[in-house]
Amino acid sequence: MSLLVLFVHSDPAVRAAAEERLAREGHDVLAVDSGERAIDQFVQTARHAMVVDLELPGRDGAATIESIRWAPGGKDTFIVLTGEDAQQVERVARRLGVEFVPHGDLDEIAGALRSHVPPKPSEEVTRPFPLPIAAEDPSGNPLEAPGANEARDVARRAEAVERDARIEGELGDVPFGTVLTRLAEQRVSGALLMHSEDDDRETVTGDALKKVVFFRNGLPIHARSNLEEECLGQVLLRRGAIDQATLDASITRVLAGDGKQGGILVAMGAITPQQLRDALEFEQEQKLLELFGWESGSFRFSDTMSPPQETVTLERSLAELVLRGIRERMNPGRLLTRLAESLEAYVVPSGGHFHGLRRCLDEPGRALLVGFDGAATVRTILDAGQPSRLEAARILFAAHCLGAVSFRDEPAVSRPEGESPERETSEVALIRSEVYRLADRLRDGQYAEALDVRPGDGLGAAQAVARLESRLRAAMEGRILPAEAHSTALEVLARLPRAALAVGGDYQGSSMPPASDAEWSLPRIAPRLPGNPRLPSLANVETRGSDAEMEDERSAERESPEAETPRGASSTVPPPRRKMTSSLELPVSEPAEDRVDLEERAQRMLQAERFFRRGRRSLSRDDAEGALASLARAVALAPEEGEFLVFLGWARHQASSKPAEREQALEELRLAVTLVPKMHDAQLFYARALRDAGEVADARNAYARALAANPDSRDALDELRLLH
Repeated sequence: MSLLVLFVHSDPAVRAAAEERLAREGHDVLAVDSGERAIDQFVQTARHAMVVDLELPGRDGAATIESIRWAPGGKDTFIVLTGEDAQQVERVARRLGVEFVPHGDLDEIAGALRSHVPPKPSEEVTRPFPLPIAAEDPSGNPLEAPGANEARDVARRAEAVERDARIEGELGDVPFGTVLTRLAEQRVSGALLMHSEDDDRETVTGDALKKVVFFRNGLPIHARSNLEEECLGQVLLRRGAIDQATLDASITRVLAGDGKQGGILVAMGAITPQQLRDALEFEQEQKLLELFGWESGSFRFSDTMSPPQETVTLERSLAELVLRGIRERMNPGRLLTRLAESLEAYVVPSGGHFHGLRRCLDEPGRALLVGFDGAATVRTILDAGQPSRLEAARILFAAHCLGAVSFRDEPAVSRPEGESPERETSEVALIRSEVYRLADRLRDGQYAEALDVRPGDGLGAAQAVARLESRLRAAMEGRILPAEAHSTALEVLARLPRAALAVGGDYQGSSMPPASDAEWSLPRIAPRLPGNPRLPSLANVETRGSDAEMEDERSAERESPEAETPRGASSTVPPPRRKMTSSLELPVSEPAEDRVDLEERAQRMLQAERFFRRGRRSLSRDDAEGALASLARAVALAPEEGEFLVFLGWARHQASSKPAEREQALEELRLAVTLVPKMHDAQLFYARALRDAGEVADARNAYARALAANPDSRDALDELRLLH
């Protein structure tokens, strides 16, 4: 039986052979070389079947299949996964629920396709729900109103989480604040589905209220909702930033296919870029905090879904989110009812997040924490009414959700005089949080923010790096840093020198690793970090002659790029689903040990930095060809560094005139914005490349993201307005 088949493989020879072999079977075959192209093609025309290789560049096969499953018609598509590592292919295929053919044998693939019976024509492309507000453009394609795209995305992701959830529970048993704390303790990344059948507020789709909260390293970073009142336009209207007539006009332009609502409102002059960013940040906070007001509902968490790459994310500590959610959204009567169940229980300090909660409170609130000494009961604390009975209840419930206190039947043994409840754990919590915060910001290219200095402050950057390295070394030597954070700490140490250079400074320091006899699980590290005499200072790089530059290039060629683990690949069989209760701990996954020599990795990063700076100088002189050569070296040395790929794609775009080369540049920029979504240059260059390629609607959206990353960008604002 003839099938519409989409074949996805990076090797052109394999694609050609597959097209020929499957065509002999009578199938209509389209072969593409990347996951991004596969998704684009599938959205345009759904397929009966797909054959996807696991080792794809950029978005790997597993991530591609997950995206296809969320697309209209994707759930019914027959999918075959291939790859060279037979065990890995089988493991990933079983997790995704697809067929697998290790090594991609074409005869076996043809046999698998022969066994598949395609759905009836009426079932080939089905949307999970009707479009809520729709019009048609001249070609007859449906156009969606604001919020429809996000609502549909929530529905697809909800379906995926429900299918793959490993943890589930009810808010009646586990408060939302406790759910956040449990996930934070395990530093998980993935998606939390919140589902309420009892809430009768209007949703964009007319379905039950659903939200998806995405986590990275245990902290919520982004939330999506199908609730109509949480759409961006409604948020701006309630805040008084726009009026109803402006809102209606923006909706008309969204329906006309002019782009997303935020960018349209900026181009109209209705709001400023800073107002857009503020509204997006407010929208994110409110979507999450609103969940503390849910009186019932279910939750499911899956670690198989990667967090989306967003320009604006939640930037709040866990303690601040929990305390604000309880204060602003939790019904006082329900709060007091929760605590009434434990009035005679003693409030015993447990340490977890105690210090973080203390930092969120004013002086009266901090004074209340002193009374959480293990000798007072819940009733005693509430009856004291300091600073007020309701505020005391809020702080006490927040402390309980955060694990800072526990409720026990017996009083705790008194502490030595002068010892505070948080003394034992605050340093551990602080250093762990700092490591993950640094890692996230360094990966995003937020170098000045990571070092807490002003852009261009070279001396301050160098001093900040020295302080951070000293603090991390001390934590690792003293085994203060938790074991699961060791590999992340090594990554931070390797990235810090590059951060100092990127801010505008120089880096000549050296680092000393933990003592060789320290009893910890990481391998022994070389005795020095950057400062190797082979690596010149920044001043020397700026003034070197051509002979020295050639020697730099020969040295760089001797460096081998660090191997990457395929994204989306799973190394373990997913654990069975389990119920979360108020006392249940999440399963702890063993961290993967970082086996890369730290000195070699840091040196390679600095070599890459030098090529990167050389490429930037070439771009400033309008030497796109020279920039392309230097930036390609930088990317080869540090393929995980998104900023290098940003400028490589832009240099290729400027240097190229052939369509194939322009397409390659666009793909490089598309990947770069997923690596460093908060980097203004990444979004701006991507927008320009989309504009030049004639993809105007996508270009408008990219310009809006550039403005969200940097509201002061005149280039992005002027170029966006020219497109409207």
